[in-house]
This record gives sequence, C-alpha cells and structure tokens, in this order.
Amino acid sequence: MNDPFPHNNQLAREIDKDWANLEACLEGLSELQIAQICDAGGWRIQDHLAHIATWEEILLLLFVGIPMEDTMRIPWGKFPLFDDVNQDLCRQWADFSADWILRRLRRVHDLTMAKISSLSEEDLLQPAVRFFPYIRDYEKRNVADFIRAHTNIHYRDHTALVHKLTATSPSDAGL
Repeated sequence: MNDPFPHNNQLAREIDKDWANLEACLEGLSELQIAQICDAGGWRIQDHLAHIATWEEILLLLFVGIPMEDTMRIPWGKFPLFDDVNQDLCRQWADFSADWILRRLRRVHDLTMAKISSLSEEDLLQPAVRFFPYIRDYEKRNVADFIRAHTNIHYRDHTALVHKLTATSPSDAGL
C-alpha cells in the first residue's frame, strides 16, 4: 500500500489494514449495486458507507473541539438513542449518489489518517476525555480505543455486513 503520510504509531497501521479490507470488499461492486443492495433493515450498502463516513467525520470534528452533538445535526435529546441517531444520520445522506458517498468516505478517511498518523503513542494512551474536551465525562476509553471505535472496529463491522449482503445478493438481478 502506498500511503500518502507516514505513520507515527501502531494504531494508524492497524487502521490501514482494516481500511484495506473495506476497500477490497467494495472492489468489483458497481455503483448500482452499492446503491441498491439492502440489508433487512432497509440500509443500502451506500447507507453503511455514509454511516462510516459520518462517524469518522464526527471524530475529526472532535479533534478540532466541536461537540459531537453539534456535528451530527440531530436534536440533543435524541443523542443517547444510538439506533435513532444512526437512522437520522442515514436519512441525512439518503439522496446522495453512491459515487458521491464513496468520494466523501475516502476524503474523510484521508483527513482522519493524516490526523491520527501524527499522534504519538503517548497521545494515544491519554484518557479520551482529556484529549477530546467535548465528549461525555463517563467515557472511560483512552484515545486509541476511542479512535478505534470510530475507525477500524467500525470498518470491520460494516465490511462483514457488506460481505454478507453481496454474498446473498442474487448475481442475476441486473445489478
């Protein structure tokens, strides 16, 4: 893999590995397949990709000190209900094309990797609440684990879902 930025920490290398798996999972899928293949909940592959991009964008905005609730464009009272939040986030990007969603995902990922790659191992061990002043006080993870939840762990979850969807999608459906 030819990376545009040097990685100063192990976390960035871990994220790269799971990102490569996500990209490989999408390889060979047409824009129509990404836009039309749905899971049982009605989420298209592109909705899963928009979801990943949105949570990664939230992470980026936390790095610059913008509260999570402000970045989501979702009413404050709804925030603790993650299923509702995810549905609202999905609806925000529903009218965009699969190609646009993919470009957005890759752009947000590149910006995220530029930020994460610059962190020291010491930074990554800091409590997340000390590093990101606008996350909740009950957050007990360190910076690395908080970032993993928004990046490579998230990629793995959705890569598995996309694999499942594409394995069960009829190949002769004209997609």
